[in-house]
Amino acid sequence: MLLFVLATAQTSPKDSLGLPYKLARLDSLIDNKDYTTAEALLSQLKLAKDYTVANNRLAITLREAKVLYGTKNPEKALNLLLQNFNKIKAGKGIKSLYANQIGRFFYAAKNYPKAVAYYKMALNNIPNNKDITRVLRYYIGIGSSFYKNKQLDSAKLYYKKVIAFPLIKKTRPFISRAYNNLVVIAIAQNNYNLASVYSQASVKIKEQDKDTLGIAYALVNLGNIYYGAENLPKASASYLKAYKLVKKDSTKDGLKLKRDALYNLAYAYKDMGSYKKAVKYLLASTDLADHINKTDQAENLSAVEAKFNVAQKEKDLEIQKAKNLNTQILLYSLSFFVILIIVFGYIFIKNRQLKQKNRLDAVLSETQTKILNATIDAKEQERKSIAAILHDSVSALLSAANLHLQASKAQLKETPPIEIQKAQDIVGEASIKIRNLSHDLISSVLLKFGLAFAVHDLCQKYSNSEIFIHSQDQMVERYDQDFEIKMHSIIEELINNILKHSKAKNATVSLMQRADKKLVIQILDDGVGFDIVKAKQKDGLGLSHIEARVKMLKGRFVINTEIGEGSEISIIVPAKFKEKASNN
Repeated sequence: MLLFVLATAQTSPKDSLGLPYKLARLDSLIDNKDYTTAEALLSQLKLAKDYTVANNRLAITLREAKVLYGTKNPEKALNLLLQNFNKIKAGKGIKSLYANQIGRFFYAAKNYPKAVAYYKMALNNIPNNKDITRVLRYYIGIGSSFYKNKQLDSAKLYYKKVIAFPLIKKTRPFISRAYNNLVVIAIAQNNYNLASVYSQASVKIKEQDKDTLGIAYALVNLGNIYYGAENLPKASASYLKAYKLVKKDSTKDGLKLKRDALYNLAYAYKDMGSYKKAVKYLLASTDLADHINKTDQAENLSAVEAKFNVAQKEKDLEIQKAKNLNTQILLYSLSFFVILIIVFGYIFIKNRQLKQKNRLDAVLSETQTKILNATIDAKEQERKSIAAILHDSVSALLSAANLHLQASKAQLKETPPIEIQKAQDIVGEASIKIRNLSHDLISSVLLKFGLAFAVHDLCQKYSNSEIFIHSQDQMVERYDQDFEIKMHSIIEELINNILKHSKAKNATVSLMQRADKKLVIQILDDGVGFDIVKAKQKDGLGLSHIEARVKMLKGRFVINTEIGEGSEISIIVPAKFKEKASNN
């Protein structure tokens, strides 16, 4: 994966009371995503005398654009930068910073040609070419934009400019990053020898930096390069070295790396015909996978229990409030009974009782919703855990059994008994059934490629001669895995409703990520439609359950349908994104 480092403005807070100090403070707030405090400081700076000076105003506006981008206003941020960029007539330094920031925005918007153009402007307007950090940052930005635009040779050109710099403290992170990116390009172009050279160079830098986990990751990748080039002895040596480096590492990342290194090592020995070693390392990998799965399952169960406890405490609190409210109503009723006439007193009491009932109904409904979602979350986590155990443990054990049988056949001098072949066939059939069951529990396409690909796969799977289901997506990214599983489950349930009840010939499932980071799901069909009120009362379509799940995700669930007019269902929920992996 290409790693892209974004540049930030350089300031020197020499005067703790002046503009440089305040700009440095503003940069710090933006880096920490404290946009509320940053907006307050921006308001102060705009009222100060410094704002009347052109270059100072440009420097402040640059930070304002960053705050706008961070508060989900990317279009306004970009327009502000472009308007002021065209006004810059002198001062290379500020022009370079503006061009870099605009390049970042275009890169994030996936407009890579424009990102390249502005990164080059940023590079050409650096006031001092000896500012190595900025030069390298812009080279990486240009190379990454070319790579994203599938211009691999142009990307290589700029990454090679980076590795041509002398290896010193300030250049080391950029050079290591460039080597990693060159490895990716070399593999894409099937040049495994060159990929190996670049990978070893990256390993050497990580060794000098004493980054043990980073070295181990790089060694596994190097082993994969050797494996792809069919150099199995070197591949197995690289995997083994990676395993030994993190052998005592008990962190989650360390355990996963050991599992992967052992798994790859097993298959390298299998391909070399060393079945005993293959079985040994495969079983060790399986044990680690089982340990990781048990740990994850315990964490999942704890999370479900915590959700249930929170819901139960909220329910108890609301009940207590309702009891207190009953007491207050009784006291008020007795007080007003003396003062008011019987009729007004009766009306007042009835009104209070009605409000109380509505409150209790609301509390009960909300509590049932929370318990329902906690139950669904527990089922989804259980399905995920079972699928992982089937895939990582049971499937691996069947593979180990198959390897034992294969090794036994290889050791027999005479024609092996037919029972061994039959046993292998049975083990193979069991492996297929385990894999299919794992995929039925949790979509493998969803786990590997994300929600958009999984929905495409879902639509293709359910389309037949009676109904064609079309899917489309726009700007959809990878999200948090639990969020993707929830949304996939909802979409699958709605598609099942169409298949069972709509009698439609055509249906469309659309996914779109809006600029405000909300995911919009729209499902249309040309079927017979339905009565919304009756459907929710019967709950045969599961619409009430789906509405409750969307509500817990702080989203909106809208149904638009009439009898004989087809149906349109819209879901809008805040997207929950994956945490970004740290650079190695």
